[in-house]
Amino acid sequence: MARFEPIKGPGRYYLDTLTGQKVTKRFRDTTLRGAISNEKAAQLNRITNLELAVSRPARGRKGIKGLSEKEKADIIAARIEDEKRKKELAAQAKAERELNRLLQKKSAKKVNFKHFSDRALRPGSKGARFSFNSYDEYLVLAKEVKASRNTLAYSLGMVGYHETTGEDYGVTVFTLKSAQDKPYSRETFEEGFEEAITERTYFRFQYYFMHVAYKKEYYEKVFADYQARVKAGKRKPLKVVRRSVNRK
Repeated sequence: MARFEPIKGPGRYYLDTLTGQKVTKRFRDTTLRGAISNEKAAQLNRITNLELAVSRPARGRKGIKGLSEKEKADIIAARIEDEKRKKELAAQAKAERELNRLLQKKSAKKVNFKHFSDRALRPGSKGARFSFNSYDEYLVLAKEVKASRNTLAYSLGMVGYHETTGEDYGVTVFTLKSAQDKPYSRETFEEGFEEAITERTYFRFQYYFMHVAYKKEYYEKVFADYQARVKAGKRKPLKVVRRSVNRK
């Protein structure tokens, strides 16, 4: 004796002979499948047998029973193509959502203001980069650079990301300026960066940077001291990084 017996009358109900209760077809199907719902079963069919899945009736879609074999084949082919297109659009939408989340996270990013220091120069380099967020912080850096006896000049740029790829990159906006000259005015500073951003419609600003060039005698001394300490075994060798600044 089967556990579920159909009940005559309107609707699709069954008698559960085990409990004596009146149950729906969904309950019967889920029980017989081992807790797999109709939706899960349909999803499984799309993976294991897409042609069979699309040939069956569904919400908003008529069955193809009674049609000629050619008509059936044409409808099934069209539905399979539609399923593939839906998957492609879903994957594209997911990638766009992930990129938007990344861009929103980057847009909110602020950099810790890094004060100028002669000690920031790495052995083997001729300059160092200092990040900042505003014109007022630029004035602080310019004053600190001018007070140093070891600096020669500096350039200003900005770091941002490409809104399509999400990749970060830097752009030099103001090329080398003598460390002893007066800082750029607020108007010059803001107009220069605004123009640079406007020219790059894909660019999304994050923060500014100042690249400081040190005097030759200073960076050579730093490198010589480093080599002497390594030779004496007082410090481990470092990987020398030579940073070049792209200029417009």
